Amino acid sequence: METSFEIIELSENRFELKIKDSILNSVGKFTQGDLLKNSDVKILAVIAYLQPSATRREIRLKVGSSSTMYKSLNRLKKLNFIVEDDHFVKLTRYFFDYFQLKTIDNERVKNILVNSVLNE
Repeated sequence: METSFEIIELSENRFELKIKDSILNSVGKFTQGDLLKNSDVKILAVIAYLQPSATRREIRLKVGSSSTMYKSLNRLKKLNFIVEDDHFVKLTRYFFDYFQLKTIDNERVKNILVNSVLNE
């Protein structure tokens, strides 16, 4: 039986149910928008660039001091894309699953995020 959904295996016996790419454009008009805002993606790009760990100060130096940066960091923590411990900001497993990355390959992460920021 043909369906509109597919199950994708993520890491560590985790799975995701998603709409097939072939029909995604048709149903896109019914969604509420992207999970991440452009400012969030920019912050993620900077964090990925600074991996394996980054401080808020390093992030601020790259993006400039603004309330948008702090709002994005807080949103990204609530969405479980990043964690902060001992003053370091790190990417989570959920981040890699969301971007469908099987391994922690910082160069690939940087390329994906930089390309998404450049293609706005």
